[in-house]
Amino acid sequence: MEKKQNGEQQGIQFPCDFSIKVIGKNSPEFDDLVLDIVRQHFPEFKTEQLQKKFSQLTTYTSLTITVYAENREQLDNLYKQLTTTPGILIVL
Repeated sequence: MEKKQNGEQQGIQFPCDFSIKVIGKNSPEFDDLVLDIVRQHFPEFKTEQLQKKFSQLTTYTSLTITVYAENREQLDNLYKQLTTTPGILIVL
């Protein structure tokens, strides 16, 4: 999340659009699970801010979600909930 420039830490400038990729088994329940969590932290989230891709054999689904984050705490809370939810395999 942070880049080094001239040896110094450069943080994300808030507010900003921020994309998170969430991967899990392909099922309608997976999509609903992820969207419910995202909307808890970002109530204004709209499905137009979502990109969905499938693995080659359609076993897995990748959801790339772009949210408008007001601060780091908001992103951290979303990330923590996504990474501790059963059924979600990877969060990037």
